[in-house]
Amino acid sequence: MPEKVDIHLTTASSQIVYAPIRFKKNNIKRIAYGTKMVSCQIHFHEKPTLLISQDLATALSFPKLKVTLHLFVKDHVLYIGPLVGIFTAGFTSSMLRPVAQRSLFFAKLLTSAKEKGCSAFIFRHSDLDFTDGTVTGYFYSRNGWIKHKVPFPNVIYDRLPNRKIEKDNTLLKVKEKLQKEYDIPWFNPTFFNKWDTYQSLGKLESRWLLPTRLFSTPSDLKVMLSSYGHVYVKPIHGSLGKGMFVIEATSEGYHCESKDLGQNEVFSSFQKLTNFLKKHKLTQPYIIQKKMSLLSYNNSPFDFRVHTNRNEDGKWEVTAIAIKVSGEDAITTHLRNGGYVKRLEDVFKERTEAVEKKLTEAALTLSKHLQKTLDGTIGEIGFDFGMDANEELYLFEANSRPGRSIFKYPILHEQDVKTRQMLYSFAIFLTKESLERTEAVIL
Repeated sequence: MPEKVDIHLTTASSQIVYAPIRFKKNNIKRIAYGTKMVSCQIHFHEKPTLLISQDLATALSFPKLKVTLHLFVKDHVLYIGPLVGIFTAGFTSSMLRPVAQRSLFFAKLLTSAKEKGCSAFIFRHSDLDFTDGTVTGYFYSRNGWIKHKVPFPNVIYDRLPNRKIEKDNTLLKVKEKLQKEYDIPWFNPTFFNKWDTYQSLGKLESRWLLPTRLFSTPSDLKVMLSSYGHVYVKPIHGSLGKGMFVIEATSEGYHCESKDLGQNEVFSSFQKLTNFLKKHKLTQPYIIQKKMSLLSYNNSPFDFRVHTNRNEDGKWEVTAIAIKVSGEDAITTHLRNGGYVKRLEDVFKERTEAVEKKLTEAALTLSKHLQKTLDGTIGEIGFDFGMDANEELYLFEANSRPGRSIFKYPILHEQDVKTRQMLYSFAIFLTKESLERTEAVIL
């Protein structure tokens, strides 16, 4: 395990580093921060701190902040870090709220970096300077948001806000350049596609999967309604229940609900139903999924959010479990539709341990499988599960950039903190792993 130490700047002689004495055996010749490396003269002391001369800090583009970071050693180089860049978009001109309404979320996220011994910042593609390998990052401190010019990071965590921005050609080229030319690990690089995810998991086993079919033609919908009677129609790139329809075949015809359109319609024929869907359905592809009967709490259906993260050893852990109870007349349990959150023990009482075991087994198994079969490095996943009257679990969705609305509830404060900190645990793992690769680019 790398050692975590307090780091201070000193006015001592030039190119001097004072390191804990245990590093004396490593014959250190150089020091690195992010992707920058410089030669140094190293001295040792008994203190669990690292002192860096001002000129070295300048050469490393090391910010003048009081920090506690990890020390890694490889090939006589002392690496300080990890330096973690969080890639996003939607910046404003205000340093009070640089990413508008998401500023509080990112402030909390960056605060968690300090707790885990990492240095972290947010940035956009235009903040990068490829001429000298630096990036102007937005850091968060007790005094608010500040900008610092730092080296390219050791690890990048992708938090682009939506799929449209993610497909921007300029951003795609930047992501490719940093990963391929600079060999910087980049995790959770894309939003999941519902159909790709279903197909991937279908190769594993089907016990947690609801029957699902790609909506290519009206006959696909007819087959699913004939087989199951009640279905969800979801956009494969959708989130938060947007664009979703709930359709049921009844003696009166076909009942169709849409939260987006604010409509509940009954169609006397299948042709009239498909005409309605053609008129209102978005141009993106959809899937059709069997609608299951959920367990209820106080007469309101509920499902589960299970959050998984990879730790400092790269292993998956369940970091949060919550019950999402649907709002009145809502077609999903999303909290913005009037839903609310409960803990497992609030609902299941003495059955809590058994239900938690089922959720944990499913989430960990599915996390490992998605990690192996989907493109890119994955470090966190948010799963939405449903449970029927027999306490059988079924997966609704897997999200690579899970929403955090459940963590607004004080009862989930510990899980909120843990899920944020675990992002940096995984960044530490990726840093260790990348240092083992000799092709990692150091400027």
